Amino acid sequence: MLTLLPLSTVSGGQSPQATRHGQVLSRFAVANQLIVSIERPDIIPPSPPVISHIEPRIGYLKIEGIASSSDDLVQHELQRKKNQGYLWETLTTLPAGEPIYFEDSTASYQYNYDYRLLAEDDAGLKSSSKILTARPLASSVRGEILNLRLLIHTILEQDSAVLTNLPVLTVNPSSNVFPNNPQGAQPGQQYLYGRGEAALVWEFLEQDGIYGYQIYRSASDGVLRPYRMVRPDEGVVTLEVFQKIQERFGAQSGIDSGIVDGNHFFFFDGGLKKGTAYTYRVEAQYIDGAVSPLSESVIVIY
Repeated sequence: MLTLLPLSTVSGGQSPQATRHGQVLSRFAVANQLIVSIERPDIIPPSPPVISHIEPRIGYLKIEGIASSSDDLVQHELQRKKNQGYLWETLTTLPAGEPIYFEDSTASYQYNYDYRLLAEDDAGLKSSSKILTARPLASSVRGEILNLRLLIHTILEQDSAVLTNLPVLTVNPSSNVFPNNPQGAQPGQQYLYGRGEAALVWEFLEQDGIYGYQIYRSASDGVLRPYRMVRPDEGVVTLEVFQKIQERFGAQSGIDSGIVDGNHFFFFDGGLKKGTAYTYRVEAQYIDGAVSPLSESVIVIY
């Protein structure tokens, strides 16, 4: 700031003598001169604010802070970036005097985030809090098993020396369609029911941090129990698996090559017994302990 003061106002209106190049100037020579007063520019940033508390919650983070104590404070900015990242983004701007509280619901449990709180004064100068790192808690229930399908294949046997006490099946001469539609059956021929085989195929999208897929099955007693754990790398539908499904279950399975996309999984269950009802459900399980809701039930009476 520049302030121009008449020299006569200085020292009770008495104009001091001044010198120029070592010469004494008369009072008259300087009586009408002006004194220039310059205010020093603000070069001191505001006192730094403090992030006092970050509380991870399921699906979000609760953040609280302590304001800068500077008198010329204008506002605070809460900023975030991914840990090890470079680009800061402003989550919220809070005018001076407003409580510092924010719930960050856009952060993902899959990443760590760095947070900082900035204070800005009326000269545009800024100071920063210390950087704190946190991530939200993962939801204990997440993801969804989609499009669960059950396919049935009956392996026909004719060697009665090996398989005994099995019911005899006679294929209706006018149709190849009969319970469970076993492949290879010829009209008018008799077969011994052998073992049955079921295939489960499902879709699952939220695969980050997945541990495996728990297969639940109930059989004759109707009690649903954990049956098999399918690890993602073992259960993903590859082109080879798709071809095997086509070979065993035929075109009537309704499955096409679109399931070879990295998001579809399978489980083969052999040894189904004649006259038994089987119920299946699938649950995704994560490394951090989270699980998906149980899938819908699929049931076959073999």
